[in-house]
Amino acid sequence: VKVSSVQLTKSGEQKKGGEMNVIFAFVFGALLILPSFIYGVEIMRGIIQEKTDRVIEVLISSMTPMQLLVGKILGVALVGLTQVGAWILMLSILAAYVVGAAGVMGGVNIASMLHASTFVFFVIFFLLAYLTYVCVYAIAGAVCNSEKEAQQLIAPISMLMMIPWFLMFPIITAPESGLAVGFSLSPVFGPLTMFVRTIVSEPPFWHVALSIAVSIVTISVFFWATAKIFRVGILSYGKRPTLPELWRWLKVA
Repeated sequence: VKVSSVQLTKSGEQKKGGEMNVIFAFVFGALLILPSFIYGVEIMRGIIQEKTDRVIEVLISSMTPMQLLVGKILGVALVGLTQVGAWILMLSILAAYVVGAAGVMGGVNIASMLHASTFVFFVIFFLLAYLTYVCVYAIAGAVCNSEKEAQQLIAPISMLMMIPWFLMFPIITAPESGLAVGFSLSPVFGPLTMFVRTIVSEPPFWHVALSIAVSIVTISVFFWATAKIFRVGILSYGKRPTLPELWRWLKVA
């Protein structure tokens, strides 16, 4: 029996897109998560380089370690938003050209799938994802003395943080499943998962608000821990500290 699949919105209207929704979710998901990791690595390398060249000792003579950390993180965040904004602008121009030339693409009106809310949510969740991930890289740069040491430390943590990306297909195809909802409301994994859900479905507003709140609390805790470790780690040289030593730094810093 030939069956036609139709996706409906909560208001009962037909939601067109189908396979294009999956493509858009993957593209925007990649634009959200990949720059966060790329710029996190840049911050980690910059801290290690400053430690190696002893520049860090000059910098903290004129500012506090917290000011230095916040300046690095927010400065690179603005650079990341500028670059990603340029990418999105070019994609929007390309999509507008395609729509203008063909009207529809494969029977799907692309313009009807690009809403202003998508770009608003992108900026919000990009900042939340970036601020969540970058703290981990800042810690790695502060406690390690070489890029090789930092990569060995950060590799398993990065794989753990990318779990939602590895599970992207089941999340996109079933955005209201327990797996998708659980990841979207959890710390660390929330920004990417919830943003993807807003593209392919219409999650309840309280889901979005709770995800943002959980991410803000997570970022606050990460910043607190990062600032304490950063304060001690940027002036520590020699052997990489163990987990018990990092815990001791948190208590004494």
